Amino acid sequence: MANINVLVVAGGGGGGGSPHGGGGGGGGLFYASARAVTAGAKTVTVGAGGTGFQGEFSSPWPAPNTNKGTSGANSEFDGITAIGGGGGGGYSGGGADDTAGQDGGSGGGGTDESAAGLALQPGSVDSGFGFDGGTSTNNFFLKAVVVQAKKEMLTVMAMVVTVVIIVPSLALQ
Repeated sequence: MANINVLVVAGGGGGGGSPHGGGGGGGGLFYASARAVTAGAKTVTVGAGGTGFQGEFSSPWPAPNTNKGTSGANSEFDGITAIGGGGGGGYSGGGADDTAGQDGGSGGGGTDESAAGLALQPGSVDSGFGFDGGTSTNNFFLKAVVVQAKKEMLTVMAMVVTVVIIVPSLALQ
């Protein structure tokens, strides 16, 4: 018998499709320090990540329940199971047509009009960790934030380029 540190992480879920699709949930996680294991060959299963769904960027929208990301696969070691992350929900025109985030190790995100997935990985030291997914928010607000961030990034990039050009010229003198 030996004591080892164990970290088991499942595959994350794929993101949902179309302009308001939810992000895939993270794979469940299990960590134990000084876990007792018996000597001998062990089977290790590494869960693959889920597949995202691109969807459409304008109407006609995909049919309900067709544009969600797939959930990640479970990872296993020595009787420990980390549950794959839930796939993200997909946008199908809004309202009841949108697909909710899928349940998983950590739940997949919902759209701005659908529910998020729930965590299936229990939250405790003995059974690992996972968290409920969230939902996307008002897309117009996010676009404004992205535009402002791009402006600020361009300003920073211009300053960096200036520094890169000035520093070598000082070295030549």
